[in-house]
Amino acid sequence: MNNKNSSKAGFTLLEILIAVLIIGVLTTIALPMYQGAVDKSKWARLIAPARAVSTAQEAAFMNYGGYTANMDDLDVSLPEGNDMTYTLYTTTNGDDANFIRIVSSQLNDVRLAKYYKNNEGFEDQLYCEAKNGNDRANKLCGKLLKGEDLTNTDDGYKMYLIDDAITKPLCDRVSLWWSNNFTHCYKTEEDRCTANSMPYGGGLCGWTDTKNKTVNEGGKCESTASAGCQNTIVNDGGVCEAFSLAGCSGSTINDGGKCIAGIGDYYAYGCQNVKINNGGECIAQPGSGQQGNGCQGAKIYNGGKCTAETGSYAGCADVSVYDGGVCDGKGVTRGAVGGCYRVSVYDGGVCLGNEATACAQSRFYDGAVCEGNASGACNGNYANTWKPRFESGSTCNANVAGSCKSNAFMAGSTCNGKANNTCTYNGANFAGTCNGYAAGSCGTGKTATSQNITFTDGAVCNGHVSGSCKGIFDSGSRCVANVAGACTGTYQNGGCCEGGDNCPANAPRC
Repeated sequence: MNNKNSSKAGFTLLEILIAVLIIGVLTTIALPMYQGAVDKSKWARLIAPARAVSTAQEAAFMNYGGYTANMDDLDVSLPEGNDMTYTLYTTTNGDDANFIRIVSSQLNDVRLAKYYKNNEGFEDQLYCEAKNGNDRANKLCGKLLKGEDLTNTDDGYKMYLIDDAITKPLCDRVSLWWSNNFTHCYKTEEDRCTANSMPYGGGLCGWTDTKNKTVNEGGKCESTASAGCQNTIVNDGGVCEAFSLAGCSGSTINDGGKCIAGIGDYYAYGCQNVKINNGGECIAQPGSGQQGNGCQGAKIYNGGKCTAETGSYAGCADVSVYDGGVCDGKGVTRGAVGGCYRVSVYDGGVCLGNEATACAQSRFYDGAVCEGNASGACNGNYANTWKPRFESGSTCNANVAGSCKSNAFMAGSTCNGKANNTCTYNGANFAGTCNGYAAGSCGTGKTATSQNITFTDGAVCNGHVSGSCKGIFDSGSRCVANVAGACTGTYQNGGCCEGGDNCPANAPRC
């Protein structure tokens, strides 16, 4: 008996036709999508070598003044494989048509063109080039990569501008400011000036908008306005150049940052009252015939440096130098002031007395060093209002005649007299240690006949050459005669000589 409710086997012809139609529709939709994804992936492989070659070309341009057409001249690593062909295009004038073109055998009728920075109208632009008539190639460059359809090449390719690298012309089209590294656009010039990626020099940062702003790594601003870089924060790698009245005054210069005060006005402030941290640097560069306060009032911390170039009126005057900081006093004196005048130098700080009066009238604390590299450097009269002093633990290196002439070497301080007429002051008391490495280095005043200084209780003079210690040795002081004739001073009230036969015959022995 037959079962009328049993299922029939197989599909009807209509069902099969419907299934085939569905598969065909899906294939029609999915295959182009798949092809597009594959093409975008293959295109992406061209970006890295294009950027690498562009970077290498910029290095070549900086070093040799032009781009190269020879790949072997570039310091660049390219992907392994032989599917890519690289062609370098350069011009002799260096202002247009400088680019690399990359072709891959895996992309049919598609080319990448990456222009370098020095191209008139094409600065740092990236193009996808598709051969006319190849719909798939043009779809990749236009629709999938969202390229801007521009023009045709001479050999029949359509050029599409790609937004992978935002360019100056693109910034112009949307009314934005551009930066010379061609990676950012900004709404206003002020935004651009204070962004992390900033333009290179040439006044491109405007003239006044860096006041009270921040210059970050890679950034550089130049200002000729009266308050161009005033109160600016300059971070690692940033540079602020101020050719103005206020210049860099009040700025904070951090690790690796630099502020250059190219003083352009009479009595300009330059780097006055700046704060210089580890690795930061402020340079005061007064113009010819000008007077500027340079780095006056600056605070220099570990690794920071302030340089008062020749011509500064006050230079590094009233500066405070802390552990690891350096004040380089090169300012030629005008009146009573000079390179590092009235400096306070603390533990680990250094004052370089490279010009007359540099580091003069200053106070040096435990661990501080003054390098007397010029006559008159590191000098001072304690009777002066500013009361210069070398405190316990501080050192003055009298490297040339006439340096380190102070009447305030306190107990525990050291003066290394490396030339005649150093470590002295007429009629002064010396309470520290004087190491005499040259005749007349410890103990005489301005001339050989002037009044000798007095070594007071606890003071020591180490005479390493004949005639190096000629002072008056008072109660509790001593002269160490390392050679004969080193301790020819006057002994009184218990002052003594140590050194056996090297001591004068009439000198009391310690």
